[in-house]
Amino acid sequence: MEWIRHKSLPHDLLTFPGIDLKDLQDLEVFFDVNINVYAQEEIGDPGAVIYHSCQSHGDSTMYLHTFENHLSYIRDIAQYAHSFKCDICGKLFPRATTLHRHRSTCTDKTNHVLPGGFYSPRTNISQDLEDVGICIPQEDRFYPYFATFDTESLLCPLPDDRADRGLQYTTQHQLISFAICSNVPRHTDCIC
Repeated sequence: MEWIRHKSLPHDLLTFPGIDLKDLQDLEVFFDVNINVYAQEEIGDPGAVIYHSCQSHGDSTMYLHTFENHLSYIRDIAQYAHSFKCDICGKLFPRATTLHRHRSTCTDKTNHVLPGGFYSPRTNISQDLEDVGICIPQEDRFYPYFATFDTESLLCPLPDDRADRGLQYTTQHQLISFAICSNVPRHTDCIC
């Protein structure tokens, strides 16, 4: 009767429309109780979750069974079903509490929304300009000249005669060679 008064529904129990599944969250808050609703296609089937408390409301949990738009109270959830099925990924669990813990981290439940959308290869400036209708000739897209270089060094041990035992350097890089080469006209010979 408290719920009927709270929702300003007619006080006649014969005309009371019942509680819709979408009202269960309000019902949990109003009565300070967690509500979990399960369904079974046949007796002995895994209990499939229809509704599960999203938040913790109080210390007690009410387990309900739904069948043809009717809810019935489950007195002992362990007797109700011997396994419980995740409605998101379909995995089975031996206890309702294990299912509840799994649902908070179910991978099928989490949709990662990336800030840039789905991955796509990066475009270069020429492709970006083409997207807005500006075409750059192929020969002007890339700079024709480049240079490459390489350095080689050797790690030589340092003498261990320092009194300071904090941070110690045991080796030192000593430059052995340096090479540069390019395809720039008049500079194509490698220099080592």
